[in-house]
Amino acid sequence: MPFQSPFQIDIPSTDLLTYLFPPSKPASDKPIWIDANDIQHALSPRQLLQWVKRLGAGLQGLGLKKGDVVMVYSHNHIFVPVAYLGVAGCGWVFSGCNPAYGVDGKFLGLAECVCI
Repeated sequence: MPFQSPFQIDIPSTDLLTYLFPPSKPASDKPIWIDANDIQHALSPRQLLQWVKRLGAGLQGLGLKKGDVVMVYSHNHIFVPVAYLGVAGCGWVFSGCNPAYGVDGKFLGLAECVCI
């Protein structure tokens, strides 16, 4: 039996990138994504948005269509949000896979992944 939530929130009718980076409020230059292994590597919201647009433009050149799935095979680092927002911001589906994922503690290498 379906239940209706007692909470009602206003969900704006906009895309993800416009919601996160509204044109009326310029993105900040203060780094908020900082690499824990090397604090010299960091991204500010403005830098993140530039990378997201570059990635999206590059992927569009590959001929992807809205709703296509893009698998990102990567360890966690400060560019994972770039990959996610670049993919989702263009209307594709992000599917992440960390190389450390495995079964029974075994390393799952790329050769063991099946891409359809």
